[in-house]
Amino acid sequence: MFKWQKGKGLGWLIMILEISCLLNLNVHGEETLSEFTPDDNTIFLAHYNTSTTADIASGTTAPIATTDCSIVEGDGYIGGGLSIGKVAKAVTYKGDDGNFNSNAGTIEFWFKPNWSSTLDSSNATDDMRCHAFFTYGNDIHLSSGTGDNNSFIMGTDDYWNTFVIRGRDNNGEEFQAGSDKLAFREGKWYNIVMEYENFNSGTNNASIRLYKNGTVVAEITDKKISFGTHPTMYISGLWGSYVANGIIDELRIS
Repeated sequence: MFKWQKGKGLGWLIMILEISCLLNLNVHGEETLSEFTPDDNTIFLAHYNTSTTADIASGTTAPIATTDCSIVEGDGYIGGGLSIGKVAKAVTYKGDDGNFNSNAGTIEFWFKPNWSSTLDSSNATDDMRCHAFFTYGNDIHLSSGTGDNNSFIMGTDDYWNTFVIRGRDNNGEEFQAGSDKLAFREGKWYNIVMEYENFNSGTNNASIRLYKNGTVVAEITDKKISFGTHPTMYISGLWGSYVANGIIDELRIS
């Protein structure tokens, strides 16, 4: 039995608080002091410790293109991380050979921005209004949603205060959701998760939820979404002015 000893209580309290600060949980309740581990639903997993090649993939593991991105060893959330800069930078993987489920799934990763949210461009910390974290498909625009069918983009808009997803389904119908004003801070790690389900069900029951550090910040519900596959998926964005500008680590797709 633990006995509280006079004069030692403060020391124990400080130690407990320090330990609790180290324990970070993602939306699925997993401790993230270690690398993400695959489960029965994992179809793509990239630790980004030493390479942009995925550690596990149902489809092609190696990227089909890497544009000015690099692995920064020891600077990721766990071990190394994928550093993505400010201009036309992305890692491109195959999106139609098993690395993405077009019916339901989860996309999750850790992200550390090289920028901070701001109210307008007058005190911006870099010269981009938007930042794309993950793009499935091609020619999809973060601000307008215009682009190819069977595509979506996830990132921040409105000078980085709004966490958004925008996309177009197999029929060209647009779907989108955005958070309220939501701050990101330079140099701080964020757990980002997108969950989607009931695509291609034929009824109005499809849903998409965006999480930031385990909290739902934007969602789409009760919508009919028909969605197919696309040859490409991008870590960051394919538009030159809409890139992550930060470090992405522990990417897992289920």
